[in-house]
Amino acid sequence: MASIQVRPAGAGDHADVAALHRGSALLAAAEAVATAAGADRLWLVTTNDNFRALRFYQRRGLRIVAVDPGTVDRARAVKPSIPYLGEDDIPLHDELRLERRLTNEGGLTIPGYSVDGVPVARP
Repeated sequence: MASIQVRPAGAGDHADVAALHRGSALLAAAEAVATAAGADRLWLVTTNDNFRALRFYQRRGLRIVAVDPGTVDRARAVKPSIPYLGEDDIPLHDELRLERRLTNEGGLTIPGYSVDGVPVARP
């Protein structure tokens, strides 16, 4: 799998428990495909304003490994339709790369979640 694209939340979209389970399940499926393909890491890119995504991914074991300052500004120069303000009216400027190493041979490693993306009880 080369990439999965998910649309940003729009006006009126609200995260609910079912949506979180679907997001966890999608992440688990992406990891399963990556592991089966022999990949050693799972990575993604989001923007500096996307706090919900940052929280979601970090809670599932991904870590911020790079910040590319000004990437969105450079993209906007080519594609002027990219907005200046993102979620919560935060100025859009940078991209952040998150990744998680896939070290568990054939197994899923999302902390606190079962193979099917359901949260498990924490001690």
